[in-house]
Amino acid sequence: MASSPPDFKLSSTQTALALIVPSHLQPEINAIRKIHDKAYRKWEPHINILYPFVDTSLLSSAITTLHAHLSENPISPFSVKIDDVGIFEHTRSATVFLKPAEESEEKICGVRRQLVAALGRGEGEGTREGVFRPHLTVGQEGLTGPTKARLVQKVGKLVGVEWEVGGLVVLRREASGEMSVVEEISLLGEGSDEGEWLIDFPAESGFTETKWRKCYHFSPGTGWKQEHKSNYVPSDEWANLTKFAIASYNLMSEPNAPKFSSRLLNIVEAISKAMLQTTSSAQVLCLQEVDEEMLSLLLRDVNLQELLPFSTHGPSSLLPSRRNLVTLSNTPFSYYSLQFKERHKLALIVSFRDTFVQVANVHLTRALTDEAVATKKHQMETLTNFLLKSPTPNEGNIFAAGDFNLTTSSKTVEVALARKLITPQTARCVREVIDPEVWDDAFLVAGYGNAEIDSEDFYEGEQGATFDRLTNPLASMSKVAVDDRPQRYDRIIFHRGRRIHPVGFEIFGRPAEDGTCSSDHFGVCGTFQIEEEKGASENPASVQRSLDNIKIADDSADIGALIRPYLPIAADRKQREEALELLHRTLCDSQSLADLILAPLGSYAMDTYFTDSDIDVLGIASVSPQQFFNFATEQLRTIVSGDGKTFKGIHFVNSVVSIIEVSILGIKFDIQYCQAAEVVERYHSETPPTPLETLIFDTSLLSTLPPSALRPLNTYRSTIYLLTTLPSPEYYRLSHRFLALYLKHHGLYSAKFGYLGGIHLSLLLNRVIKLLFLATPNSLTPATIIRTFFEYYSTFNWAEDSVLDPELEVRKGIKVERTAREAIVIQALHIPAARPNVAASCTRLSALSISSEFARAKAMLEKGDWEACLGSNESGAKEFLTIYGAYVRISVEAWDIFEVGGEIVRDAVGGVESRVVRLLVELGRIGGLEARAWPERFWAADEVTRGKGEGFKGFYLVGVKAREKSDEKKNLVSGKVMTVVRAFETSVRQVTGLEEENMWIGADVISRKKVAGLRLAVDRRDRVQGY
Repeated sequence: MASSPPDFKLSSTQTALALIVPSHLQPEINAIRKIHDKAYRKWEPHINILYPFVDTSLLSSAITTLHAHLSENPISPFSVKIDDVGIFEHTRSATVFLKPAEESEEKICGVRRQLVAALGRGEGEGTREGVFRPHLTVGQEGLTGPTKARLVQKVGKLVGVEWEVGGLVVLRREASGEMSVVEEISLLGEGSDEGEWLIDFPAESGFTETKWRKCYHFSPGTGWKQEHKSNYVPSDEWANLTKFAIASYNLMSEPNAPKFSSRLLNIVEAISKAMLQTTSSAQVLCLQEVDEEMLSLLLRDVNLQELLPFSTHGPSSLLPSRRNLVTLSNTPFSYYSLQFKERHKLALIVSFRDTFVQVANVHLTRALTDEAVATKKHQMETLTNFLLKSPTPNEGNIFAAGDFNLTTSSKTVEVALARKLITPQTARCVREVIDPEVWDDAFLVAGYGNAEIDSEDFYEGEQGATFDRLTNPLASMSKVAVDDRPQRYDRIIFHRGRRIHPVGFEIFGRPAEDGTCSSDHFGVCGTFQIEEEKGASENPASVQRSLDNIKIADDSADIGALIRPYLPIAADRKQREEALELLHRTLCDSQSLADLILAPLGSYAMDTYFTDSDIDVLGIASVSPQQFFNFATEQLRTIVSGDGKTFKGIHFVNSVVSIIEVSILGIKFDIQYCQAAEVVERYHSETPPTPLETLIFDTSLLSTLPPSALRPLNTYRSTIYLLTTLPSPEYYRLSHRFLALYLKHHGLYSAKFGYLGGIHLSLLLNRVIKLLFLATPNSLTPATIIRTFFEYYSTFNWAEDSVLDPELEVRKGIKVERTAREAIVIQALHIPAARPNVAASCTRLSALSISSEFARAKAMLEKGDWEACLGSNESGAKEFLTIYGAYVRISVEAWDIFEVGGEIVRDAVGGVESRVVRLLVELGRIGGLEARAWPERFWAADEVTRGKGEGFKGFYLVGVKAREKSDEKKNLVSGKVMTVVRAFETSVRQVTGLEEENMWIGADVISRKKVAGLRLAVDRRDRVQGY
């Protein structure tokens, strides 16, 4: 007896037969569905043909029946075009959908009629009210209020979408509720040549949010146009790119933000300036918080069209929320939208396939809470896993840029812990959201470029802040969740351990002269060199050019007698040895720091110090920096140094290096710290022990250390490198000491005031000696080195040329990426460093002063006048007080010091000094003006200070001279100088923040005659009183 056919009742919501939208059209649809469609996670964008469908027990039989029917009665592929938006209204909500055009709707209905009949069911079965209405659901909203209208407006941008249909998919509901594909059914029947027509649905289980898509390209003739062809190949000019500039900027889409049209000009100008000052072939801009108005205005801007003509979005692209990601480039790319599980959150990944580079644009979840930090960590894990396992080749050349929303201020984390807003586990997790084993941070590796902040005013982690309520009025508008401390939310990170080398880092979009900003965030821009496989040239053109340009000034003069009075004597050397031993015993004789290694740095290690020089020391151990500094501070306070007031404590130097300043047996120490358990373990465990100076150049060991450890360790590596590579160490020491004394006597020895310090001189001299040795290895004398030094640098093009170590330049092919803001570039020997350009604080006026003084020195030595060239402690300052027509006088007066606290006064005075460089920068912008600061404080011995207790009154002077000859132009320059000085006075008073009953700070402009009447002398009381 023949069995009866199955009863294919269309009543099960566990199965469906549907028409799926092709993957290249899904992203824009899913961008809206992710926010508005409650079924987003369960269904791909689709048009149901049969839903409800058959019971799962009959699904296999139904599929067989449909295949058989279509093999005998094939249906020709057809086009589906969307031409309208529709609404289904329910009791309390409305469903918004895309409606097929009339012809497409008839085709879809015809397919359904034929398949329903093949299953032996009635045409109205499984429909609402017996009528089948093909539709593509996009979202749901309430019946009342403006949200429904806004959703309809968004969905309306999808009208016009069109695709070819050659097959359907059978779906079955999983336990999770997700509808998964179990079969593909060709409308042409089984066995047909269906590859051309079947949907490109991913083979793996689960749904993929999108596939790689081609970018939009702007051309003057056609505007912005997207290229969909899969065989699209970028032109040859973009092949084999090795230098990338990557910028990131959060544009601020808050409801209370100033209108974007009023900010657009400044935003584009800031972006253009940051991108154009690099020499990179490829430039990528990652934008966050872009809304539809912003996108339209940005893409219409002719400057951006010319600078970055490739984009992930076109002017009519659908943006699903108020805060969207957009990436632009000057290079063609494909892009991928990696969706996170949180609404509104994704990573926008661009791939430059021919160069095997991928850049992810990110905007992680905001807030400092246990839940938010855990979410951020999961988002970063998702992104990292995707990039590391990307099916598109990247050879590990992966970057991520954007707003990571990670709290970096140690003070903010402490406050959140104290208020129990987060747990201790979350406080630790904040630092681990970006996995340090996978990622390096461009800011920490390349240094902070123009991240100009005053270290003593900031807590750890606030250096290089990009969201700063203290200086950015737009940032101050946002709600304060914990405190108002600056945060470095915006970053550029890259895959560590690969061939990626950061060669520059800038922060842009800072406050304008009137204090206004264009966004609540500052932008960041990093320049990266991707190392090529081929070796570097044996003789780079820059080295050869330097050899050609160096003019050797042979001289046999004996300079030893000139510097002998300044050299340390045996008693001084013994005092330093005893102080070092006491330091070592104090810190190491405890179980807490039993593995501590103390390594002298700088002038003491190089033996170029004077009797008044500090000793720089690096501590290396396995404990955390916080543990080290806490323990060291406690232990060092127990040392009796004579006056009992010499311990200064921790402060930040160069923004990213913590230092303890302390006096031991009358010798000042600057103590840095490096947490490097791997180095300590190797140092203490090997038998026989490997010397530390050898261990620190072990590349296998260095590759295990994060930037936070390499940065301080590189200060020691640089010292050892100089000691072991200089061709004549003894001549180097004599030359260094003469030049250091010369710089001090002529007011050029102070990095704080924008001039040169010990490290600057070491690297300048290192280059000259090595170039001399390459040119004439057998004719070096200290006098020849010194004269050639002045000859070489008096005509050095500081604005365009950089100072590098010739050996590294030859061996590694190192090139320097400099910015327009950098007046002088002296490259650090090893990266990462606190300042890759150790001369980052030098100004254009500094460079002019240095060149001018070096030219004078050159002329004096040509006459053999070595003593006049060297000068004395007082000669340079006396001359400075007589050669300028006028002087900016910065007056600092403090009284009743013991009452207010000497430490507070000292910090305030240090704050004034650190801002003199800013004054020079502003004065340097005045055309026709020469200006120079003297890097020491002056005082008048007969001055009487206010108050009853101990006090002091001192002056800092900046000489100014107008190059203009006419009185009219001189008066114009004079007016501009007064404007700058008044603004400086206001800002420095605000920053120091002392009560006026204890301290007064003022700035004015006085004549040379008035200066002479003050009878000033260099104030050396700080050596005694500590301020």
